[in-house]
Amino acid sequence: MGKSFLRPLRSVSLNTANHQSLTPTKDHISYLCSKGRLTEAFKTFSHYVYSNPNLFATLLQGCLKHHLLPLTKQLHSIIITSGCSADKFVCNHLLNVYFKFGQVGIAGDLFDVMPRRNVMTYNILLGGFVQIGDLGSARKVFDEMPERNVATWNAMVAGLTQSGVNEEGVRLFCGMFGGGFFPDEFTVGSVLRGCAGMKDLRMGRQVHGYVVKSGFLVSVVVGSSLAHMYMKCGEFGEGERLIGGMAVHSVASCNTLIGGRAQRGLSEGALDQYNSMKAAGFRPDKITFVSVLSSCAELATIGQGQQIHADALKSGACSSLSVVNMAKRIAGEVLNLDPNDAASYVLLSSIQASEKRWQDVSDLRKAMRDRRVKKEPGISWFELKNHVHQFCTGDKSHPQLMEIDTYLEELTAELKLRGYIPDMSSVLHDMDLEEKEYNLAHHSEKLAIAFALMNTPPGVTIRVMKNLRSLPASPSSSAYSKTASWKASGNSSRDCCSWDGVECDDATGYVIGLDLSSSLMQATLHSNSTLFSLVHLQNLNLAENNFMKSSIPPEISRLSRLSFINLSDSSFSGQIPHELSGMSKLASLDLSYNYLYGDFPIAIFNLPGLLVLNVSGNQNLSGYLPEFNKTSSFRELDIAFTEFSGTIPSSIGNLKSLNWLRLRNCYFSGSIPASIGNMTQLTALSLANNMFIKSDDLSWLQKLTKLSMLNLQDTNLYGDLPPSFANLTQLTFLSLRNNSFVGEIPLSLMNMTQLIHLDLSLNELTGQIPRSFSQLNKLEYLSLSDNNFTGTVEADSFLSSRNLSFLNLSGCKITSNSLHHSNFSLPKLEALDLSLCNLTEFPYFLQFASNLMALVLRGNNIHGHIPHWIWNASNNLELIDLSANFLTTFEWNPVSIQSKSLKYINIANNMLQGNLPIPPSNTYFYLMDGNRITGEISPMICGVMSLTVLGLSNNNLGGLIPQCLADSLETLFLQQNNFSGKIPQTYPKECNLKVMDLSQNQFTGEVPESLSNCKMLQVLDLSNNQMKQTFPAWLGTLPRLQVLLLHFNMFHGEIGSPRSPSEFPSLCIINLSHNAFTGAFPVNYIQIWDVMKVVRTGIELYVEAKFDISFTQGKYTYHYLYYSPMILTYKGAKREYNKIPNIFTAIDLSSNKFTGKVPESLGSLKALQLLDLSNNDFTGPIPPSLGNLTQLESLDLSHNKLSGVIPQQLAAQLNFLSFFNVSHNHLTGPIPKGPQFSTFDYNSYIGNSGLCGFPVSKNCGALQSPPDDSEDGSEEDKFPSGFDWLFILLGLGSGLVVGFVIGDISMDRHPWLIRGIVQKFGLTQKKPRMRGRQIIRA
Repeated sequence: MGKSFLRPLRSVSLNTANHQSLTPTKDHISYLCSKGRLTEAFKTFSHYVYSNPNLFATLLQGCLKHHLLPLTKQLHSIIITSGCSADKFVCNHLLNVYFKFGQVGIAGDLFDVMPRRNVMTYNILLGGFVQIGDLGSARKVFDEMPERNVATWNAMVAGLTQSGVNEEGVRLFCGMFGGGFFPDEFTVGSVLRGCAGMKDLRMGRQVHGYVVKSGFLVSVVVGSSLAHMYMKCGEFGEGERLIGGMAVHSVASCNTLIGGRAQRGLSEGALDQYNSMKAAGFRPDKITFVSVLSSCAELATIGQGQQIHADALKSGACSSLSVVNMAKRIAGEVLNLDPNDAASYVLLSSIQASEKRWQDVSDLRKAMRDRRVKKEPGISWFELKNHVHQFCTGDKSHPQLMEIDTYLEELTAELKLRGYIPDMSSVLHDMDLEEKEYNLAHHSEKLAIAFALMNTPPGVTIRVMKNLRSLPASPSSSAYSKTASWKASGNSSRDCCSWDGVECDDATGYVIGLDLSSSLMQATLHSNSTLFSLVHLQNLNLAENNFMKSSIPPEISRLSRLSFINLSDSSFSGQIPHELSGMSKLASLDLSYNYLYGDFPIAIFNLPGLLVLNVSGNQNLSGYLPEFNKTSSFRELDIAFTEFSGTIPSSIGNLKSLNWLRLRNCYFSGSIPASIGNMTQLTALSLANNMFIKSDDLSWLQKLTKLSMLNLQDTNLYGDLPPSFANLTQLTFLSLRNNSFVGEIPLSLMNMTQLIHLDLSLNELTGQIPRSFSQLNKLEYLSLSDNNFTGTVEADSFLSSRNLSFLNLSGCKITSNSLHHSNFSLPKLEALDLSLCNLTEFPYFLQFASNLMALVLRGNNIHGHIPHWIWNASNNLELIDLSANFLTTFEWNPVSIQSKSLKYINIANNMLQGNLPIPPSNTYFYLMDGNRITGEISPMICGVMSLTVLGLSNNNLGGLIPQCLADSLETLFLQQNNFSGKIPQTYPKECNLKVMDLSQNQFTGEVPESLSNCKMLQVLDLSNNQMKQTFPAWLGTLPRLQVLLLHFNMFHGEIGSPRSPSEFPSLCIINLSHNAFTGAFPVNYIQIWDVMKVVRTGIELYVEAKFDISFTQGKYTYHYLYYSPMILTYKGAKREYNKIPNIFTAIDLSSNKFTGKVPESLGSLKALQLLDLSNNDFTGPIPPSLGNLTQLESLDLSHNKLSGVIPQQLAAQLNFLSFFNVSHNHLTGPIPKGPQFSTFDYNSYIGNSGLCGFPVSKNCGALQSPPDDSEDGSEEDKFPSGFDWLFILLGLGSGLVVGFVIGDISMDRHPWLIRGIVQKFGLTQKKPRMRGRQIIRA
């Protein structure tokens, strides 16, 4: 064995969730970053990072994920000192991370000094300003950008419409066309939001026309957005027609239809549509429930019926119960799904008000305030002479307000004469009769109607649009404008003490309390506001309003008697006025969830009577914790999700009255002070996601016996779980996720019998999982995943927890004695992940998990058949993953899988035999790759109208492909089967295909020209078939095509020149090898392949063929990621990419009959990493311009008729070159010397008798000899950091073949080169069967 000069990598233990082998350096770094071990990652692999600056991006993303701003700044310094600050890719990542951290100033400074910028740089800057709501700066960037792309326009249009600046957003959308850009689906969705917001029907119709012309109507999202726009503009019929004409439906389209009918008051129609939705197999979500609840409530109120399907909204409430009980039960279900859903509070409040249950109404309002639930104000619009007039209940801003008031009074009086009696049973306020009637008469819709009647001639249709649907003659709101009642009372009384939200002192009459929370206020708070004249004020609550990012005026300090201030969730911005630190009577200050920034006035901590301080959720607010003295009387301290940093002072232990301490997601460093143990009154403690140093000391916990919530997630803790947990018997929430705890789970943990949420995942715990988990019978959420558990666990350890809804034991390496024969059931279980758990059978209890939505059993040792009951174990089952097991058959060999709810099915990488079962009709995602399926694809699959992703690669399927697969799929993987005949010949104009891989089959015929309709297509792989035609040049019209693989077919003839200078605008990988193309390769194509000319930075890392499946089970969200794989070929050696790198650029024209000279213009393709022109008839010299291809890793010009010398530029400039072959040509002269050229052996030059110099035997005058070991050592220091090599002498047959493997650079950048090299020298590699993967195995 030859001597190795490759420095060994530092050993890193990789406990990954699958069994994929990791590429050295980058994947090692990515793994350490994912665990938050960024310092270790950089120290261990710094020499690789310096040699490949792109790795800085991985480190920066790790900083962002783990909220490590100081470490980001350190990396910034290293980037500058290492000379990498000129790299656009690195700087773009750094700029993006600073914006994500909210460091706008630093980001701006970085942008100013960036020496090289591209359109992505400006897009990041623009998006950062949009993110913080600074639309003025965003627009300035947009206007001054030297270059834009569609993403630029999308960001600006979306930012405007999301912020309610709809008119400007729509105007900008129109300007795209003049700029030569064509909006895509994202742009259309944003502009339709703007049209709906403005109720601009005319513009909406124009967008509709563009949607039809562009083929976007097939998109469910675009179709639903269009329908929503029409319904918001009052064109309900048009909206319903649009949804009715959609080829594919979704929950969103159903919700649009139900909501539209409910908004019109067509309650029975809404309920009918709801029943139709369920019958079609769609699972209603919270939006559905709210709309149906609205209709149910109205039907019950007006006596038109109370019968609703027994399981509607999972409650069975709509039967013969009273209205209030029915509403409570149904709304309760909705609020269980989402406790912050404002509409559910509103509807329940409406019905309770109609029953005169004012105390219940008051309790609901309080609950909304406590949970910071904010209700959208009811607004009505009317368009007159191209101007939209807006009306809101209690709003006095309209210029014709007095005339409208007078007209309404006259109209109401006339209505009463004709018998009209206003229905005031639903008015939410406990008012006298006159107040109620006033509120009804001035409801926003009536104001709009009155205005319309006053300003339009008789007979003209009046179309009033509303953002909300109201119950009969009622404003239907629990959040309401309290100041509206002030103005109403002001007409007859000037006693403000009777006004809503005002509290006065009984003795003096002074105003001492003002509660305007949830009052629908939308205004700027000015320094001259009369509010600051209420000098006797003691309590001020302005929470849950919209103060339009105005600052908090320093004049608030005039209210020196204030003891209670609540300005939370009210869109305040700017710095916190330091004058607050002088308000000595202040006991409670809540400024949470605003847009405050800058330094927090530290003196506020020293206010003598301050009990409550909450500034959480102000993500750009910085500060530090001061020293605390023993006289402090704090009860609550919450600074979570801010930029507070520094160390936590040990004097924090002086806060002995504190019962709530939340410091999570800040930038605290140092140690967790043991003095926290002195705060024995604590009931809630969260220190999660900070930057503490490693520690194993948790002894301070033993005294905190009153804790009910403890969150120590990602706090760099290690060691055994302390016995002090035995004292924390009141805990309901405990998260120790993502630390380094070791040892066994202590039995003392089982004393926490009140636990509802327990997360011990991503640690290094060992031993057996205690059987005593059965004592924790209140658990709802349990995650023990990604540890090192061993031994046996009994099923009833978990199954006795009948409240469990989320259970994740993945990667625990456990076995079970009773999972398979237990008759226990988990009636509330919604998500179960037992992947990589060494299971050998399907858990029997799954037959009784009636609410299961997600089941993951990936990567186990389950053999035999798939039981038929698994598909209907639950009527709610949406996702099932049985991949990477040893399953062989389907029980009963079904023609189709029978399930009402399944949408995502992954059974890839098993040993399944027989015919392909057809998935359920609602399936989106069907993966059967890597099995032994035979037969043909049944035409019955055409009935699965919602199918989006189909993976059948690596099977034994044959026959023809059903034409329907070309109609709706986004992704199609059929590689490595026995399909024959022609590929589908007709692709609709609304084609959704993004990735199509039909490689390694027996397809014949031609590529259909209708494939040009697939404007979303990014990857097309038709390689290794028998297709025969000339070059399909019309593929150049596909605007997003990045990868084109046509190798190993029978394409022939001259390629010809491009028909347009805009062809193949996104192409970065093209492989035409092993065909019969002739003639000179058209230089004009090289001139228009612009993507290959610039090293791309700031882009997605991989070709976008990934699918993020997320859905909510009750309170929890489960994410399932899938990336598409791809096989690329290098000289016949296959390289399997789990994800196709977006920055990879390659041209392979080998093994054809190309003639003429190698084009000099190839030197302009500076991003090229692979160039293979071998086995053709090229003549003339090697162009020196190829030396400009500084990213090149593989260059093969062998087996041509090239002449002349090898240009010195190649040796001097191609510092990444790992493979070089010019053998079997007519080259002459000396072989150039250079760092990489010293590594190429004789086989790279064989067959060129005129070459001389090392490593060939012919000398060029002076004696040439290979360098000895010492010379290798000295040269190594001259090479770019990270280049190491290993010479290996392998004995094959009767002789020795000299081969080599490039070390970490090629392994890190593109390990497919190694396989190519091995194939070049006739070596073979065994491909082990990959286990436990989440991707299709090709």
